[in-house]
Amino acid sequence: MLPLPKIHYFAAGVTVNTAFVTTPVCCPARSALYTGKYIHNIGVFNNSAGSGGCSSLAWQNGPEKFNIAWWLKGQLNYTTSFAGKYMNNYGYGSSPDNVQALPQCLNETYAWENARETTTCSQRLEHIPRGWDNWQVR
Repeated sequence: MLPLPKIHYFAAGVTVNTAFVTTPVCCPARSALYTGKYIHNIGVFNNSAGSGGCSSLAWQNGPEKFNIAWWLKGQLNYTTSFAGKYMNNYGYGSSPDNVQALPQCLNETYAWENARETTTCSQRLEHIPRGWDNWQVR
């Protein structure tokens, strides 16, 4: 039996003649794929961890919790695995003591948000989104 019974496998590959994307920007596009939602519903608008939402704490505490792995594992009992690049800025938050010194936080966006006491910075490398059994991201 095939591991995903509802997906048809093609030995010769697949050609897609017509397709569209909701955004050509990498981090919003990936976050949409991971959640199955449009970017205006998940708050990831560009590649920055600041107001763009990419790999931000707002992403981590919100839309990321309902990712595709969480659904596959919780609803269908699949074993899940992720390997490769996750989100832009993921892994920069390795210093728990001084998040303001992180590279993605040293910009005008962070200074603007910090002045208004809204702290957004990227996820630490130790963070593994719920639902993933095997996590190979560095």
